[in-house]
Amino acid sequence: MLSAFYICSFFGCSYLVNNAGLGCFAILECMTMEQVKQVFEVNFFGVVRLIQAVLPGMKARQGGYIVNVSSMAGELGVPFSDIYCASKFAMGGLTESLAPVLRQFNIM
Repeated sequence: MLSAFYICSFFGCSYLVNNAGLGCFAILECMTMEQVKQVFEVNFFGVVRLIQAVLPGMKARQGGYIVNVSSMAGELGVPFSDIYCASKFAMGGLTESLAPVLRQFNIM
């Protein structure tokens, strides 16, 4: 995240593609909270951090593109992938909520 922040601060970022993902196929009651947090750390909070890093520059330049690559698991729950699906649903909700707000800055 820090390297993305510094690169965008000095050179500017016009495009951000969030494509990282940590899969998880497990029975919910057998997962530790640390495992749950790890999936969310990569699949959701990583996305949030990178968007936060590029937004100031994109807003200042009045333009940019953010692409959040998700999964069908973010649209439809999959048995034994509860936490993975939840993290992808969260990313989808974030993306849908940000889109109309960022449109006014010509960020798509």
